[in-house]
Amino acid sequence: MSDIAKEAGVSRLTVSVVLNRKKSAVRISDATRERVLSIARQMNYRHNEIATAIRRGTTNIIGVIGAFNGSYGLEMIKGIVSAADEHGLSCKLRIGNGSGVRPSDVNACLEYCVRGIICRAGSTAELSNIRVELEREKIPMVLLDSSTPDKWCSRVNSDDFNGGFQAARYLANNGFERILYAMHRASLESSFARWRYDGFTAGLGRKLKKQEVIYYKSTQNMDEEENRAVAAHIRRRKPDVIFCDNDYIALKTMSVLHASGIRIPEEISVAGFAGLDFTALTYPALTTVAQPFFEMGRVAVEELRFLIDGGSPRARLLETTLIKRQSVKERSGK
Repeated sequence: MSDIAKEAGVSRLTVSVVLNRKKSAVRISDATRERVLSIARQMNYRHNEIATAIRRGTTNIIGVIGAFNGSYGLEMIKGIVSAADEHGLSCKLRIGNGSGVRPSDVNACLEYCVRGIICRAGSTAELSNIRVELEREKIPMVLLDSSTPDKWCSRVNSDDFNGGFQAARYLANNGFERILYAMHRASLESSFARWRYDGFTAGLGRKLKKQEVIYYKSTQNMDEEENRAVAAHIRRRKPDVIFCDNDYIALKTMSVLHASGIRIPEEISVAGFAGLDFTALTYPALTTVAQPFFEMGRVAVEELRFLIDGGSPRARLLETTLIKRQSVKERSGK
């Protein structure tokens, strides 16, 4: 840092504030900041967070653990990194593709002396495996896009109940009466799937009958036998619209309808939930309830910063947005 300070014509303290992204009572002009950064790049300077941590006894590193698979997981990671950079934080990523949260992930983060952890867990059992360790080390945690009955950590989720409610009101107000609800069978164990379902039935103003629900065995894999069974069920029920509780299920349903020669939306409309990127590219483009994945990642960092600064755990619900596209037939006069 001394060499950079000498070349830039500033104090070593100024260089430290700029390179370590510290808050300072002394205002540093944008021109000075850019000059310091430019000289640092020319000298191939690399910030060593571990060395800094040894000197000051703490780090600016946060841990990010859990299953961040799929395009929605990537959006959450992008939001986390974006907000972390603004808060002067670095991220230690220990993420898997559906592998869940492992004690080894927590241990790896603790080795880096993280200030806190953002976690996306699939079950309360996974959380119980790491809770004792985090509480012993007094490491705050934000649970992202996950549910837990306990209030020992902060939670950041999208408002799936209201998203389901929005979708149901839109379809009902559009004149649809014969409705099928498609979901992954394993989703019955998910709080989020239950919130979407409860919101949807609240929006309809009635419970769904058993015959009005389609259960898929998987969200993404195509199974010819299952597809034939779904197609037969659709032909028997003759729905006006099929609401799918996630976009992958919607994509599978659209594939079944196309293969059966059923036109979307002329004969049957289809809507999904999540707002994933590919929904704008389906044929026809999919109407869906979009979850704010990028913003959820950003808010998770803000909540972790709040906990690090001494705040108490709390829950944050972010609004969903109904995106109307061509897969739902707009009925005139409705």
